Amino acid sequence: MIQLEQGFEPGWLGFKIEDSRFKFLEHVKVNSWSNGFVVPPTSYILNPTTVYIIFWPQFLEWFGFVALCIVGIGLAFGFGEKRLLSL
Repeated sequence: MIQLEQGFEPGWLGFKIEDSRFKFLEHVKVNSWSNGFVVPPTSYILNPTTVYIIFWPQFLEWFGFVALCIVGIGLAFGFGEKRLLSL
């Protein structure tokens, strides 16, 4: 088991890449407050692997910032103006 010392939040995802596929790990509550991810014992003893832990709501925030920048650049250079005039 891998324990993440953060308050339990279902937005945390733990996964590893096995044979070019994502394998998501079971997310559990540890000590009544922190996040834990169950890693099968044979997977890391026989074949060392890297486990990735992400907070997926953070990716939504980053996507929003990227979208905001793209729209802002589009408005600054008048990309939307030509389409409005042609309607």
